[in-house]
Amino acid sequence: FKYFFSLLKKSEPEIIADAPYRIEPGVDIPLLLLIKDAHHYPCTLGIVTVKVMKQGKLIHSECVHNKEEAITQKWWWRIYSIKVTKEMSGEIELDVEFTIEYNQKKRSYHNDNYRTSSHAPLKVFISREPLPSYKSLYLGEIHSHSNYTEDQVEFGAPIEPTVELAKALGLSFFAVTDHSYDLDDHPDNYLVNHPETPKWVDFQKEVIKLQNSSVTIIPSEEVTCRNNEGRNVHLLVLNNKTFLPGSGDSAERWLRTQSELSISEVTAQVGTETISIAAHPLEPVSILQRMLLRRGNWTNDDFEKNQISGIQFINGILNDGIKRGYGFWVDTLLSGKRITIVAGNDAHGNFNRFRQLSIPFLKIGERNNQIFGEFRTGIYAPDNSPKSILESIRSGKTIATNGPVADITGINNHTSLLGSEIKGDFRIHCQTLSSQEFGTINKVILYEGLIGNRYEHILYKQKNIGTYSFYFDLSVSVIQPKYVRLEVYTENTDDKKTYFCITNPVWFT
Repeated sequence: FKYFFSLLKKSEPEIIADAPYRIEPGVDIPLLLLIKDAHHYPCTLGIVTVKVMKQGKLIHSECVHNKEEAITQKWWWRIYSIKVTKEMSGEIELDVEFTIEYNQKKRSYHNDNYRTSSHAPLKVFISREPLPSYKSLYLGEIHSHSNYTEDQVEFGAPIEPTVELAKALGLSFFAVTDHSYDLDDHPDNYLVNHPETPKWVDFQKEVIKLQNSSVTIIPSEEVTCRNNEGRNVHLLVLNNKTFLPGSGDSAERWLRTQSELSISEVTAQVGTETISIAAHPLEPVSILQRMLLRRGNWTNDDFEKNQISGIQFINGILNDGIKRGYGFWVDTLLSGKRITIVAGNDAHGNFNRFRQLSIPFLKIGERNNQIFGEFRTGIYAPDNSPKSILESIRSGKTIATNGPVADITGINNHTSLLGSEIKGDFRIHCQTLSSQEFGTINKVILYEGLIGNRYEHILYKQKNIGTYSFYFDLSVSVIQPKYVRLEVYTENTDDKKTYFCITNPVWFT
């Protein structure tokens, strides 16, 4: 803001080095160097060197950029490929040092050029095994932001390098869910709206241009809309071809916090090829956000009265929002409403760690949450085309995971039954799979929910399994409408972390 002192402001472009938090086996590390706003601060990029360390010991060093290059565009990026050697197994650190010349002054930085940031090396896990998966299971990121999201406090990464980093990470698809209040901005000024929405038009064109068979991009929008109480909530509209306005919590118009559309008005406008998903519906909202931006949470009526296909309460961080969202989802299932669980990270770039404005004018915040691809949506589908992905989400053939995978099939036909409706008694096959990266299977629970009851009960439970693969068969008898769903937990003794997988239900009538 004008006339305010800012410890963070610098007469330089913003420069960030980033890399996926994990890498599939046999894949080189794609190191992303991003330079933003060089059209305002033209600079010269000098030497870029990368030091690879493991347990504090230097194991590799190389110069990836050895010539001076003038940078003058708003968004400049390059991916440098770091070849993985035998020494690079498990967790390693990348320390990226770069020099920049601006106004005839040369400066050297490590990993970013922000004031108050840690400048710490990037931590990358080099996996010996691919992400756990089954045949016809595709893993992806359902909530992420690109550089079309850009405002006073945050911005995402360009879509083209995101494709390369997603592939190296092991993903088959990702949805680009940029903010409605960013997509209607003037391309050169995020504080000014443009009536013809050229950013939205360019966004759609770029996704079409970059679409390929290895990693599917789903063009989407995170729309700010009014809930049943008139407060601003976020709705992911996947595969939307028409721009939907939503500026209530944009902070672009102070004291004007009413969004243009309600949830029902948004869902009434979208077509049959589009899916609506409640984004972080019960995430804690601060008092300041409630007062200044009129933000709120989703309510029961918001789900009851609108055509909502999915719920994304897993939002890149293990907090009260997940606990509350999980309880709400279970209550919704017990009422008989079939709403699909998906997982995402709300990542704004953040391939390795979260960097964002923390205290205005004073501090950049960093943490290891909301990392692109860490919490994944798995879909059982014939292929990873946009049509198959959307249809599988709509029909409930999904899992939410940050590690192991699971499925419920029939005894004879091993096609996933998730989201399906079965009439009468049936014998099911439940299976789960983990890897060394995520640890052995510690607990498996099959929940049964009788429609109309207040609580689920446990149909099957096994603890301390201690293997990477586990399955069991079970007969399900049907006296009244019900569903069953599977939860799996693994434990990695090396990183002391617990990982999980939650399946969507199989319905019985």
